[in-house]
Amino acid sequence: MSFDAELKLMQAIERVRELHKPIQSLKGKNHEPIMGCLECEETGSGREYLVEYPCPTIKALDGEQE
Repeated sequence: MSFDAELKLMQAIERVRELHKPIQSLKGKNHEPIMGCLECEETGSGREYLVEYPCPTIKALDGEQE
């Protein structure tokens, strides 16, 4: 792989990581703070759905299996 191709790949991965960064949320049991993914959190119908961090996207980038 050329240097330019590798650089573009690394920049793309960094952009994905920037979107999928952890945020602290009070949505755990008894409203204790837990870490969620900023990008994966969904809202709709007056409800919010927290995806715990690391989300599936970060796990895939890090090579972790579900």
